[in-house]
Amino acid sequence: MDDPRLNTSRHIVFNLSQPDKSLLLLGPLAESAGGWGLCRDLRSKEKITVFADKNDADYATLRALCQAGKERLETIKRFDMAEFRPRKDWVREMQRYGVLAGSEISSPLDVYATEQKYWSSLWYQPPGQQRDVPSR
Repeated sequence: MDDPRLNTSRHIVFNLSQPDKSLLLLGPLAESAGGWGLCRDLRSKEKITVFADKNDADYATLRALCQAGKERLETIKRFDMAEFRPRKDWVREMQRYGVLAGSEISSPLDVYATEQKYWSSLWYQPPGQQRDVPSR
């Protein structure tokens, strides 16, 4: 694949919602085994089979890596997942910048609204004008 994003983004390579759908697993897996068979020899550009089937020990190792990533994400939660709680240092900084009041940390936070409030606080505001924060 000639996708330049693959050089810089792990999000394209790993699917932590459905680990078996990860490019890391499907790309080198033979088409006959349900993969995409994307791997090529660097010189001849001919297809090569890295994993003939899902029973390959190296395939199993990579699958375990993807599954461990999913389990870790379910534990720590991503900011757009239900039950996400931001890190204490993030909350502390939002309080320090006046974006959050002290009482707001005990209840679930809308991280998107808090971030929007923070970034809009940096907008230029001419003297005497009230700041309008767009709603999402």
